[in-house]
Formats: sequence, structure tokens, C-alpha cells
Amino acid sequence: MEDLLFWKKLRLASILLGIVILLITGGVTGANMYVEENQRALRKEKRDLKRWQQKMNSMDDTIKDYRTYNPPYIELQQEQVMAELDRTVILENLTRIGTEANISGISYELTPPAAFSLQKELQLTDHQVQNTFLNLNLELWHEGDLLTILDGLQESNYGLFSVANCSLNRTSKGKLQLNNNFAGSCRLQWFTIERNLEKGS
Repeated sequence: MEDLLFWKKLRLASILLGIVILLITGGVTGANMYVEENQRALRKEKRDLKRWQQKMNSMDDTIKDYRTYNPPYIELQQEQVMAELDRTVILENLTRIGTEANISGISYELTPPAAFSLQKELQLTDHQVQNTFLNLNLELWHEGDLLTILDGLQESNYGLFSVANCSLNRTSKGKLQLNNNFAGSCRLQWFTIERNLEKGS
């Protein structure tokens, strides 16, 4: 009788031990799964943080570029460099300057805008530099009248203005006359930058 009771107790103890082992094993497994899940979440957070930092760095670079390049771009727009050249504006400015300076002997030839070739490393991807020439012939009372015209065209803030070449010759003999003492000829150039419609809208 006592032996039977002993074996029942032993069997119960074995069952309880098995249950404990199962609980411990399950608890360890659950803990491992919990740790792995947390590690996965932590790795995801690190990846998300890295992407966020990259976006912020990119945004910071964009803001720096905007602050660096936008003011000059706006200035070019205000000076109508970033625009299609309006040839009538050049001629109106020339007429106004001649009238204000009492210079009547002005004749000119304005060429149509043409593409200006840049060096390969300076070429633009979606814009094209255009240049226009003004061949100018002048009959002047004083040599300073030539500078008056050039300064006036420069100050008109229309496109990028450049003097390709100029010459000035005295035509009167002896004392200065009331007009036509000098003959001047100039080849003037304007540059503008236009969007290349073939490469972008």
C-alpha cells in the first residue's frame, strides 16, 4: 500500500516537473520572440531615421541652393536676360537715347537672334543662349556722344550687353562744326537665355 502511494506521489511530481519545464520553455521561447520583435522594430526605426536624416540633408541642400542661386536668377529675370529678346525694345531704347542726347545721325541694322555656342562644359541642359547683333553707324558732333549711346544702352538693363567692336573717325577738317564732326561705327551684341522647348517644357 505504501509503495503504491509512493509511486503515485512520484508520478505526480514527474507530471508537475514536466509542466514546469513546459512553462519555462514556453516562457523562454516567448521572451526570445519578444526580443526579436523588439529588435526588428528597432532596426526599422533606425532605417526610418536614416532615411529621414537623408531627406532632411537633401532638403537642407535644396534650401542652400535656393538661397544661393535664386537671387541671381531673379536678377537675370528682372534684367530680361532670362527671356526671349524683344528687338523692338532695343530700337526704342536707341531712339530714346539719341533723342535725349540730340543725336540725329543714327542708322542701324539689327540681326535676328541666333543660337550662341558655348564650350561643352558650359552647355545648358534645358536652356539655350541666344545672341543678337546691332550694327550701328553714327554721325556725331562730339566723340563723347558715342559713350553717351553706349552707356545708355548698358544702363537700359535689357539682356547682357556687350560691345563687340567700335571705331571712331574725325570727318571734319579744321574747327569743329555744329554737326557731323565724327563718324562712328559699332557692332553691339545682346545675350539672352531662353528655355529650349525641344528638351523641356
